[in-house]
Amino acid sequence: MFRKIGYYKNKTLTVLREISKEEEDTIFKTLDVLSDYDQDQLLYTLVERNYLALTTSINNYSKLLNNKSDERSKTQEFINEIFIEINRLILNFLTVFRTYIDHNEKRIKHQYGKTSNEVKELKSVIKNEFDNNFVYRFFYKYRNYSQHCGIPLVNVTTKIVSDFKGDEIIKLLFNLDSNRLLKEFDWGPDVKEDLIKINGKFDLISLIIKFDGTLDKIQKKIISLKRKRLKNTFSEYLSYCYNPSIGFVSVCIVHYESIEDYKSEKCTLHIIAQSKREDVLKELIKFGERKLTIELKPFMQDVLADIKS
Repeated sequence: MFRKIGYYKNKTLTVLREISKEEEDTIFKTLDVLSDYDQDQLLYTLVERNYLALTTSINNYSKLLNNKSDERSKTQEFINEIFIEINRLILNFLTVFRTYIDHNEKRIKHQYGKTSNEVKELKSVIKNEFDNNFVYRFFYKYRNYSQHCGIPLVNVTTKIVSDFKGDEIIKLLFNLDSNRLLKEFDWGPDVKEDLIKINGKFDLISLIIKFDGTLDKIQKKIISLKRKRLKNTFSEYLSYCYNPSIGFVSVCIVHYESIEDYKSEKCTLHIIAQSKREDVLKELIKFGERKLTIELKPFMQDVLADIKS
């Protein structure tokens, strides 16, 4: 078998030169690292979107409850709908939140080793958040509770309160009972102490609102730990696929089993149609990296000349 590399642009495939197995392996290894990065970013985005869906739904239901012209919002059927929908959204949020934490711990261990300094740094940031942030440690354990003991939200009620203008409004409450939670689940010493201090009902909405921004420190640490590896890999990727003057092209690897196959144009084509990597560049710049200096591989000069002509 022999291999050639080329590019795909504007629905046109241009084959450029032969490459070795080692160079092909380098290209695919580079893409694997970038794929890992994409997956990590996707998980963080899923946490953000599930949190946004939850808070938006709470806000919308609150508005409907205070809409005097909406008769349905005054019925028990409407309260039941809130109960079902908010439980669904909380379960989604708790699941992806814990998946994000567990996945990144596992990924850093795999990349750097279980006893590496990088793993110790990440664990330190997570422990600090757990030790000093009740909202974080409660939701961290609350996911386990919802998985092993049932639905997370057990009671939806409303209450008449005064807004900042002094007008009466209907306030939506998601009540949890700390004493009931303690009876149903082993929360560990820290959260157990928190729940004992509460000693009764508390509103989950206030905790949901306070969760905003809780993962920022953890995400920044995760990005910083991956920064060096990502920078080296991305430099390699850019050297094949990118030039600031014309943007990105899709790299293609063409496999020919024999000279006869090459002459008859019988081949296996791998088009590496990667999404644009501005997101990676922004992350690198955001965390203090200098502008990357890229030395184009020789074949890219031909690519650029072809595209410009």
